Amino acid sequence: MAMTHKAFALDWAGFRSGLLPLLLNALESDCVEGLLEFISANPCTNPDEGTPLDPDWQLNFASDVQALADVALTAYYNPQSDFGLGPDWLHVQQEAPENISLALLGAPVVAGQRSFDPGRMGSYFQSPQQVAESIRLLSNATEQHVSTFTSMLTRVSASGKGLYVTF
Repeated sequence: MAMTHKAFALDWAGFRSGLLPLLLNALESDCVEGLLEFISANPCTNPDEGTPLDPDWQLNFASDVQALADVALTAYYNPQSDFGLGPDWLHVQQEAPENISLALLGAPVVAGQRSFDPGRMGSYFQSPQQVAESIRLLSNATEQHVSTFTSMLTRVSASGKGLYVTF
């Protein structure tokens, strides 16, 4: 499977106060009840398609922490609004210095020895402050894909949002 860099504007404040504590607890305890309650109480969508969940949505998803947290996270971003580098990530990542690669990603969510990584290829977050720093780091990039990504980050920053990156 090719590594496809996907990036989404994320309601950071909502995520940090709503889902993040539940996610950390679920990762550490391997308990999904809090995630199931969250999904029932919030407008979540199918993370692959961005479509509303149907009444028997659980039949289409594994009942583990990763899959359920992936669904729950959609309460804070639109899966249909991907502005990532796509498959160009591999080329950009190979050519870019480490600080540029980090600006294109962010930091994983980790609890104990487990991290949130539903696609098993990497999952990263940036707060609004980290987005602003990423824009600064990427502002001199000459690669067209990185310039386009930086323009989108500028829009994300202007809206006060964070970033979710996944593969």
